[in-house]
Amino acid sequence: MEAGGALMRREETLSRLRETVARWYADQVSAGDIVFAACDLLVAGIDGPAVVAVAAVDVSAADEKVPELVEELLRETGFAVPGRGSDTADEHALRVLAALTAAGALEPRRFLFWAAARCAQDGMVLADRLSSLEGSYEAMRFLGGDPERLDEQVLDEAHRLAGR
Repeated sequence: MEAGGALMRREETLSRLRETVARWYADQVSAGDIVFAACDLLVAGIDGPAVVAVAAVDVSAADEKVPELVEELLRETGFAVPGRGSDTADEHALRVLAALTAAGALEPRRFLFWAAARCAQDGMVLADRLSSLEGSYEAMRFLGGDPERLDEQVLDEAHRLAGR
């Protein structure tokens, strides 16, 4: 039973790393959170040069040091996530934030406004529906309406994007 528990902990820790990096790509967490995620990897028995290098970064220097280390950290841990700011990274972040929204960990409006600012303006097709919903929120501010109904539509779109 112990071996199964250790394997589960390793997979959960790797999943949290991937989520943390995606949230960092989306400017939802700091580079220091990636340092903490690397420390969690070490505790779970996952190590390597990049994991150790990121875990050793002083949190006060994380904004400067982590960007140059994160891609190697991802490769070392088996994730093929491209560099921050790329279209593929933004799509990955969109899906992770959609999953967090679908799970109730992120407010629908916060997800929507991030997606509209970061993805829809760059022409990401996945975010087209969110872009139109963002316009509906803007119209509602001036014309009135039911924001909860729009929140439900954003939540439905978050479920779709998250594959749920």
